[in-house]
Amino acid sequence: MIRTNWLERWALYTPNKVAIIDDATGRSFTYQQFFEITNRLSCALQQEYQIGKGDRVAALSQNCIEYVFLFFAVQQIDAILVPVNFRLAAREIDFVLKDCQPKLLVVQTEYESLLGSLDSDNLPARRFPMVSATSADVMRLGTDERYSAARPSIDVPFESACMILYTSGTTGAPKGALIT
Repeated sequence: MIRTNWLERWALYTPNKVAIIDDATGRSFTYQQFFEITNRLSCALQQEYQIGKGDRVAALSQNCIEYVFLFFAVQQIDAILVPVNFRLAAREIDFVLKDCQPKLLVVQTEYESLLGSLDSDNLPARRFPMVSATSADVMRLGTDERYSAARPSIDVPFESACMILYTSGTTGAPKGALIT
């Protein structure tokens, strides 16, 4: 069974209705804008970062609207998002990165300095900043007209993994829970 793309349906049925509001900044996005940004970001992940089926994209960030776009974009290309809790100690982040072996690390600029204290063997070769004081690179890629605003032509099976969430690991090392 192929997963229904509800974002695409809402963009078709109610393109001008507000889909999401960033409470922190007041920015709002219609379903059509949300759909197009997500599609462009999906294309950028495929073309610039060679992210594809089953690849893991780790994200070290606080909650922000860009994270929502990233979550949907990663799902559209049948890749797997791995949220990395920004409150973890360096050794815990090392463990998660070593365990999930991401192809790309998306990192909020506030946490880039933390990368220096991590084992470089666990860091993926490719990474980009999620948010900086002057720009939001996720949004830059999501609005870049070099990338198609059309949905990527990938059929994503309903049972495909979309996320790996790590347990707390109170009695041992955290376990990666595969979420479909």
